[in-house]
Amino acid sequence: MDKKIIIALILIFVVFYLSCKFTPKQIPQKSPIETTKHVAKIPKPSAPQYKEEIEIDAASLDLQSNIPINDNIVLENDSLKVILTNRGGNIKQVVLKNIISETREDSVNLFIKEKGMFNTVFYTNTDTINFRKYNFEYFHDEFTATFYIKKDWKIIFKKVYSLDHYCNNLNVAIRADGVGFIDAYDIQLDAGIYYDQQDDKRFGTYIGVVSFVDNKIDKVNLKKAALGASQYGKITWTALKSKYFMVATIPERNVKLREIFVAADNNAIIENLRIEVGRNSIDHSFQFYCGPVDYDHLRVFNIRLEDAMSVFQEYGFWKALYLSFCRMLRWIWPTTIKDN
Repeated sequence: MDKKIIIALILIFVVFYLSCKFTPKQIPQKSPIETTKHVAKIPKPSAPQYKEEIEIDAASLDLQSNIPINDNIVLENDSLKVILTNRGGNIKQVVLKNIISETREDSVNLFIKEKGMFNTVFYTNTDTINFRKYNFEYFHDEFTATFYIKKDWKIIFKKVYSLDHYCNNLNVAIRADGVGFIDAYDIQLDAGIYYDQQDDKRFGTYIGVVSFVDNKIDKVNLKKAALGASQYGKITWTALKSKYFMVATIPERNVKLREIFVAADNNAIIENLRIEVGRNSIDHSFQFYCGPVDYDHLRVFNIRLEDAMSVFQEYGFWKALYLSFCRMLRWIWPTTIKDN
């Protein structure tokens, strides 16, 4: 018999024996997220109170300001309902259609506040341009929305959102040509993420930023964020997570995401992503995962996004041991063992 097969059988027996011997009998409890019905047993949270916010006006691009605001531009697939605004071309809210609050009154709104997620700020050789103050021209259909700014009959800035049909991914493209020499730009993730404010007394344990920096995990918890924190290096992805939900920003490979500034606003974490450019035009793409902290959902990205989870925290000891054991078996016997 093959040596690897013998090792695998021995490991299976050891884990089974330990599980039977040491696992105490427990009264069955309902999982926070019922995967069979895709229902999250989480009470509807009350909205946190935020300090009065002061926004800096965008630098003048000599643009017409007679475009009306539309705060209800909707993209929708089987999993997500994304509500956009032409004010800055930003995300107002993401609704998780298949996850219902405990009262079963409505689906879970992923963001705590609707100030406009994914706002963009450009740093050019002459100006700082905060697009949050501009009303964009736009067109959209069920799955795609395009926001753009024209100057002298030329499109100088464009932001495109698109949904795939069946998954929790929102694709975002940012394109610019004609705003000047772009040193860098920021993406602002400052809307906060859903958590059970009423009943989860340990919410501060779960809320945090997890990033994959220089091929290793770097975490910032809520306590550190309140003091101000930064992440530097080659950043493959960054995720803002609560106990059950997560938003992850995944830039394409040619996007030089090198800095993340993290702060806190009344128990909501704020992320500011700094992208290096150093040229006159950009054509950048991002994936924006919006959904549950679920191993199977995150594993498919194949970029270690599942490592944003704390397996002991999310699954408990034996489930964490099981996942680690599956990974070990996949290493020993890669052609047959699958991690699912």
